Amino acid sequence: IQVTIIPGHTPLPQDLLDKLAAEGYTVLSGPLTRDVLLDQLLTAHVVHFLGHGVFRPDAVSGGGTAALYLEKQNGELDITRDDDLVPHLPGAAHVPHLVVLMACEGARRAGVQPFVGLAGKLVKAGVPAILAMQTKLPMDDAAELTKRFYSALLASGIVDYAANEARSYLYDSHQSDFSIPALFMRLQH
Repeated sequence: IQVTIIPGHTPLPQDLLDKLAAEGYTVLSGPLTRDVLLDQLLTAHVVHFLGHGVFRPDAVSGGGTAALYLEKQNGELDITRDDDLVPHLPGAAHVPHLVVLMACEGARRAGVQPFVGLAGKLVKAGVPAILAMQTKLPMDDAAELTKRFYSALLASGIVDYAANEARSYLYDSHQSDFSIPALFMRLQH
């Protein structure tokens, strides 16, 4: 497994950077811009985004717009809409097998339309599996959910089983609603 970490303008302590390098991780310096995220979406097998997100429903159309909070080259905030990312994926030579969006409202949608919001639009664009959050999830729960999800995924190789194992932690802990993480899948025929 090759892991690339892109901390953006969030500085990592040198001892952590040294440890990551010694364990074979790649740490990319520079801001996490839209282009950097797109490069990962078009080359990596698994993309895990940990950051802020938002969804704005559109009462008129029944749809809405999702966005991730990324960075500009100068480090300023860049609110990157789903329509700035997703159109690059259909027809691409490669899309990730799995996207994990540990971002508020990455799985949120309006009404009953299935392909609204970032996770729904990623499925429509051809990403086979997306685990995303419907609302805010406290960082402690996000960390434990992530640990349990990837442990179960590595052990079983089955995404929906891993998602259920991770959700069961939230159910058992009674700290956060177990329905916050949502799994979107596109099955191949």
